[in-house]
Amino acid sequence: MVADFGLDLRMKVMSNTTVNIVAAFAMSWLSHADTAAIAQGDIQLKSLSVVAIDTVDVPSMRSGKIASLDVREGDIVQAGQVLGKLDDREAMIAVELAKTELAVAQARTMDHSGIDYAEAKLKADRQQSRQQQILRRIAEQQSENETRIQAARKAEAVSKNELERAIQSRNSYSESVSQSEIEGLRLAFEKSRLETKQAEFEQRVAVLQAQAEVEAAKRFDANVEQSQTEIAAAKSGQDIQRLQSLARKQQLELAQTRLDQHHFTAPFAGTIVERHQHSGGWVNAGDPVMKLIRLDRLRVDGYLALDDLSSIQLGDEVELEVQAGTRTIQRVGEVIFVAPTVDPVNQEVRVWIEFDNQDFSARPGMQANVVGTRKASAAKGTP
Repeated sequence: MVADFGLDLRMKVMSNTTVNIVAAFAMSWLSHADTAAIAQGDIQLKSLSVVAIDTVDVPSMRSGKIASLDVREGDIVQAGQVLGKLDDREAMIAVELAKTELAVAQARTMDHSGIDYAEAKLKADRQQSRQQQILRRIAEQQSENETRIQAARKAEAVSKNELERAIQSRNSYSESVSQSEIEGLRLAFEKSRLETKQAEFEQRVAVLQAQAEVEAAKRFDANVEQSQTEIAAAKSGQDIQRLQSLARKQQLELAQTRLDQHHFTAPFAGTIVERHQHSGGWVNAGDPVMKLIRLDRLRVDGYLALDDLSSIQLGDEVELEVQAGTRTIQRVGEVIFVAPTVDPVNQEVRVWIEFDNQDFSARPGMQANVVGTRKASAAKGTP
């Protein structure tokens, strides 16, 4: 019986030890878990309601007749999606015309034939100018060369002297020189005199020719200058063509912008909730066409007592319960705004909490509750 009592005592001790160990482990685990898990009941936010972050009445950018509305209420659209358009036929023609004018301007910009022709002409003019300078120097040297005149004058003097001597000899002694010989000497003298005149004439022509070559050289020099001017003008024209091409490009962009303004475009991804206009109707610039609301990310708007302000900060994660009728939707949001001012009447501060809503189950107008928070440092994993 004593043995049985000892056995029972040992069993109780072991049991209590086991319980203590388990309890200690559980307390340690719970203590660690509390540092990472969302704490319960840290703050009390009042009047929490779900609101849309982005809501917009998509306007018409221009006045005109509505050609089509391509979406209806409830349709989910993407950012940049065309929702409908005005009659844009005239705007489309303007775009095509601007494209054609741009293509013509670009083709002219790429056309270098004017510059190429002017450069080729300049090259030819310079070659002719160099050639003409050579001809001018030749002519000048010829005009300065009096060798033929001098030779002709000497020949004329010799012929004249021979004729005079023959005449004197015949006068002294008639039989010394025959009449025919005298006639031959006279003919030779006349020929020499004519050759002298011809040489003098050719010399004068050579001088005039030299003057003509000088003027021709000046003309070719002027041609070179003209070709250089034509090259400068062609390059200037090319620069003007480039500027015109740029202007045509900007005109195309303007025409495209005007065409785009005939389209009703979604500024962000969301859901169409209302159409204000109908196909075939007329709208003025600025008139709303349809209403678009973003549902994939929503905001909870509420108020926090001033005494609790120190318990929350930007970036804190907040566990929310959104009331969807009889259902409760669990969401985790982030504090993105704490008002810098306090309501002087009730001493409360406005707070915004945003949360993802990819399944669109939460909707603007629903009520929400905060069931726990996690500080920003813990939410970001700061040790």
